[in-house]
Amino acid sequence: MCDSGDSERSAPTRRHLLAAGAGATLGAASGCLQRVRTLVDRPATDQLSLHIKTLPADADEPATRIARSLADRLEAVGIEADITLLREDELRRDVLTKGEFDVYVYRMPLGPDPDFLRARLHSVFKGEPGWQNPFGITNIDLDEALDEQRRLASGARRTAVESVLETVAELQPFVPVAVADEISATRDETFGNWRPNGLDSPTGFLQLEARESDPAGTLRVVGTDPRTVESLNPIAAQFRDRGVVTGLLYEPLGRRVGEGVGPWLARDWEWDEEGADTTVRVRLREDLSWHDGESLTAEDVAFTYRFLNDTTLGDREATVPAPRYRGRTSLVADVEVASADVVRLDVGDATAEVGERALTVPILPRHVWRERSNEAELAGVEVNERVTEALVWDNREPIGSGPVAYGSRPNQETLVLERYDEHFLHRGVADPPAESIAGGVDFETLQVRVAPSSTAAVQLVVNGAADATVPMTAPDVVPQIGQASDVTLRVGRSPWLYHVGFDTDVEVLGNPHVRRTIARLLDKAWIVSEVLDGYGQPTPTPLAGTAWVPDDLAWDGTDPEVPFVGTEGDLDVRAARELFREIGFQYEDDRLLDR
Repeated sequence: MCDSGDSERSAPTRRHLLAAGAGATLGAASGCLQRVRTLVDRPATDQLSLHIKTLPADADEPATRIARSLADRLEAVGIEADITLLREDELRRDVLTKGEFDVYVYRMPLGPDPDFLRARLHSVFKGEPGWQNPFGITNIDLDEALDEQRRLASGARRTAVESVLETVAELQPFVPVAVADEISATRDETFGNWRPNGLDSPTGFLQLEARESDPAGTLRVVGTDPRTVESLNPIAAQFRDRGVVTGLLYEPLGRRVGEGVGPWLARDWEWDEEGADTTVRVRLREDLSWHDGESLTAEDVAFTYRFLNDTTLGDREATVPAPRYRGRTSLVADVEVASADVVRLDVGDATAEVGERALTVPILPRHVWRERSNEAELAGVEVNERVTEALVWDNREPIGSGPVAYGSRPNQETLVLERYDEHFLHRGVADPPAESIAGGVDFETLQVRVAPSSTAAVQLVVNGAADATVPMTAPDVVPQIGQASDVTLRVGRSPWLYHVGFDTDVEVLGNPHVRRTIARLLDKAWIVSEVLDGYGQPTPTPLAGTAWVPDDLAWDGTDPEVPFVGTEGDLDVRAARELFREIGFQYEDDRLLDR
């Protein structure tokens, strides 16, 4: 059995529930290879063609250039290739909601714990919107390894994660290309203690220090994503991946500050792994409140987990989970309120090490969000399944619990947030989450502005109209930053993976041999050097740069699993064509024939 599930699309889109079936590993895929050869042996005159979707250069130049490089190389080996450039909301809709693509080039958000790969690749998530297995991959061995790593601890878990990475490298449902560096521009006159990647998370804002007054007046940041100011809904269907601004407004029980997850809204927690299921008893901090003055209690916490797992609140036969946090909330089998400030979560057979991921979802005010469980009108959001109002609501005047609260919108490109003095960090606590953020935000207001491009965003910082850019800033602006004497270039590792994704429900792409051969057309080292201007790291795996990567998948000048067919960016066309012949394809007048 091939590893892609259905061999052909049975409907215009592949968004359907997975009923049954799983595929073989590549080692057992000889049947797939034989099927390819049998199909190729049929009389055929049509050239194989693949359609690539990505972003335009003014939105993401590296993605555009990677897509063009791939298209050129597909053409060189006889495959007809065309590229469609889409706005980011359109690309996300086609890839992450509707599943309408052959191949795409985009950035994938990475997680600090390997368990994020379960939502990306497990067959149980096939057909769900968001970063839930958009590739449609179904493979028994992969599913088992993804499940097993949740149940194991220490060295045993490492072995299971290595098995996941090795199977992913074999199957290539997507091609990991490079982890791009995070590039930002900052001014130092008003604020200090900027960090590399400093504003890629809410805690980065809390670590800033005002130069002269405490707190200072306004911190002004500028980015290029209009969704930052258009919608303040952390669980919207057209969701953002990073969610820094919404992360300042809505807070989790625990945050990752340094190594591991530590208490945030929670004062402390206690894990119990002795029974059949792993549970955690969470105690909230004292006197927590929402921005409207209502108390934040364990009832809000329990509501949040139930709501994120089913935004219909059980009113319909089929559940409608929130895609943004699906991987984390899928850990929670049950939630129980023990008292006004204590809640218990059941994370099934997951270990505490994995289960702590469930503590990092934003807690929502029950008195606001319970009214958003109705079926929604899909104004401007094209999906093929029902959604609730909660998933399309703009939430333009949010009520959260964070250190800043909604202030105003002076215009369509600007959002103003104000310091929330009742936040526990501003009131002072004996046990802050980390010493570096004990005082809360060191400014009275936060101004978030949207610019049309990275160049325009950096120019606002250069001109003194903004204090910093927020990620992602394209590498082509580095000279612009370097030429400004009072602006500092800051570079750090980003949580983004440039990759090439395949829809394995497309018949020809359902075969791992085809995907592996296409992967070998990409010179990852050349892409980092020439496309990312050296600001990134080529990678064979989505866990590059972490201690989880086994030695045989470590980058050592080339990809050990799918090495580039050529040298220094130059494709060896003859050798590449021979690889396609070896997996059963035929040529006619230099055209690779479709089946």
